[in-house]
Amino acid sequence: MKKIMILVLVSIMLLSVACVKETIKPATKPATELTNYNADDFSIGYPPNWVIKTQGPVVIFVSPKENNDDFLENLNVIVAPTEEPVTLDEYTDAGIDQLKQMFTELNILNRDKMTLSGKPAIRIVYEASKDGQTNKLMQVISKSNNTFFIITYTGSLNGYERSLATAQEMIQSFRIK
Repeated sequence: MKKIMILVLVSIMLLSVACVKETIKPATKPATELTNYNADDFSIGYPPNWVIKTQGPVVIFVSPKENNDDFLENLNVIVAPTEEPVTLDEYTDAGIDQLKQMFTELNILNRDKMTLSGKPAIRIVYEASKDGQTNKLMQVISKSNNTFFIITYTGSLNGYERSLATAQEMIQSFRIK
């Protein structure tokens, strides 16, 4: 079971860190009004100028291209049901242990508790390097019953702050059904 949880987190990280290269309409200021995305287990608001992609159980929201971006900031959501009882801290710690093995360098900048959709959550902000590319990520992990909800915002070191306010707005709009 622990292997399944770790595989889920690794999948999230690989999707988040993958450099998204596309030609998309020029970016506009962060949306003040979000469009609602409804899944079976959750809903989340997103700016109408962001592109939605799905890859298996992962829903990825990709920011518009700005200037000569080589990396498009993105926010992804994954729903990970578990059969065995695992605490939020255990799940998060297992994920961090796996990340340490996956990246050549991992620097945890912040770890704190918060709420997500009225449920306890853990927020981790970190920088991760692999194959000469360093990204900054914010991950929010919460649990409802035996299901974990993992939201990951990823940006390049230079682009992270550019869409951070939008990512935070999206996270605040997240609702567990």
